Amino acid sequence: MRREALYTRIPLIAVTVAVTAAAFARVFFGVETTDEAYYISAMRLISKGLVPFTEYWTQSPGWPLFFSWVVGLYEKLTGGLEGIFLFCRVAFTIFKLLLLGLCYLLLRKRVDARSRGCWALFLIALIPFAPFNLSSFSYNTIPFFFVLLTGILLLSVYQKGNEAGCGGKRGLL
Repeated sequence: MRREALYTRIPLIAVTVAVTAAAFARVFFGVETTDEAYYISAMRLISKGLVPFTEYWTQSPGWPLFFSWVVGLYEKLTGGLEGIFLFCRVAFTIFKLLLLGLCYLLLRKRVDARSRGCWALFLIALIPFAPFNLSSFSYNTIPFFFVLLTGILLLSVYQKGNEAGCGGKRGLL
């Protein structure tokens, strides 16, 4: 497989940098305190030791497990919760960037060079995307990005002509 020249990737890199800067600029505006307080309090309860499905029971008790350490770490480092909304919004934006970068790396090995640019533009469009206008960790936003990652992981283990051999790998995912 031929390596792409750097000058062919410069426009894509420039668009990525511009969209990422815009997404980080957006983080500082429009905090919605009722929903975001609920999500942060759920993660805080888990970080304080409540056990999901037994002591913490809501319509979706398992989602804070993934990111409760973020709130716990913030509370330990700062000694309080002042600024936690902004911290969680910035941490979620960084999480999105890392996850979308991982998706691109997985797709880059799987798709041909002609369609790679289209996939890159699709992933770039998801950088500023905030499901339900929520730019923080929540049971609404996390599944969206995990489903995307799961689909791309399934695509990355799929091998043409070896559909039966991929069954075990798909089962593990």
